[in-house]
Amino acid sequence: MTKNTFRLAILLILPFFLLAGFRTFPVQASMQISAGSLNYQEDWIDLKDGVTIFWQDLEITSRYGEIDRENSIAYLYEDIEMLMERGHIRSLKMTIYLDDEDILFEEEVELTLEEDEDNEPLNLTAPRLLYNAERESYEMDSGLTIYQGGRTITSEEGDYREEEGIFYLRRQVEIVEENGDRITSDRAEIDMEDGQVFTAEGNVSIELKL
Repeated sequence: MTKNTFRLAILLILPFFLLAGFRTFPVQASMQISAGSLNYQEDWIDLKDGVTIFWQDLEITSRYGEIDRENSIAYLYEDIEMLMERGHIRSLKMTIYLDDEDILFEEEVELTLEEDEDNEPLNLTAPRLLYNAERESYEMDSGLTIYQGGRTITSEEGDYREEEGIFYLRRQVEIVEENGDRITSDRAEIDMEDGQVFTAEGNVSIELKL
């Protein structure tokens, strides 16, 4: 971090604390932000020339962004990457709802979750992904594709909570194994602790590649 960028980070952090005493809207005092340049107003901040946010246990970077202080919402744009303990999420657009601890990723969303040495990393692409920082949960409602090892999985909807370690897939689920076997169903569950185990339910059909 350059000297100028570090000073910007301090200027941004202090108002979050100083204004918290008499503003009526909630303020996330633990959020730390640095940027190459900013346009600062009492209720709105424009961030440019590279943005880095440290919030909860997350590190988020983007090319530029905006913060709506009154409604406790942050908007980030282009080259977005959020680093987590188990992997990362990338997209072109992000909206952070600070009061609800929800983060909405949109446009060319890519999620990577690193597994243990016995399982391949999981890579997921989707148009939209909603991440909740408190529950460490992921929700996809506009279609998704999962790649893990030689397996490819698609569905219209899905969700995953790290505490459970299970992916729940719904609507037009299709699973294509590395050997060419193809399974379709209404619903499916994938155990992330054992990437080779999944269950399919509802109008299940299987096409075996012999």
